[in-house]
Amino acid sequence: MIDRLVHRAEVLTLTGDSYRTRRRRDLLKETAPTTKAVLRQTYPGWGSSALLTRR
Repeated sequence: MIDRLVHRAEVLTLTGDSYRTRRRRDLLKETAPTTKAVLRQTYPGWGSSALLTRR
């Protein structure tokens, strides 16, 4: 049945990301916290010189 409907159809091959994929990737870049921000929340004092001093 389908072959009778599409016997004159042309197949188009598209390359690249769809607009939905592109928008999702851009949204994740904007909203994803940076690694440093996550480390600061998880380990208070991370990145400060206080952790580097010997006692």
